[in-house]
Amino acid sequence: MKLMETLNQCINAGHEMTKAIAIAQFNDDSPEARKITRRWRIGEAADLVGVSSQAIRDAEKAGRLPHPDMEIRGRVEQRVGYTIEQINHMRDVFGTRLR
Repeated sequence: MKLMETLNQCINAGHEMTKAIAIAQFNDDSPEARKITRRWRIGEAADLVGVSSQAIRDAEKAGRLPHPDMEIRGRVEQRVGYTIEQINHMRDVFGTRLR
């Protein structure tokens, strides 16, 4: 039984370390606080997906991908970038997501 106790202690210590790291980085251990809110520009997203920017635009135009999130900047409507969830969806559509 000593081995099981040691393993449980190691697991608990690992959980505590993970919690301490999350609190140090995010001042919070909740999943909401650890959510990635960054947005990537179309060129960055294309690099992450493994396709060209034009391929993303074409897929959006053809309806294979949803229309991008846009905002008005001055008098011009511009893309606000892609979330990690949207990038992963693109990977699924283009078949480039690692499994």
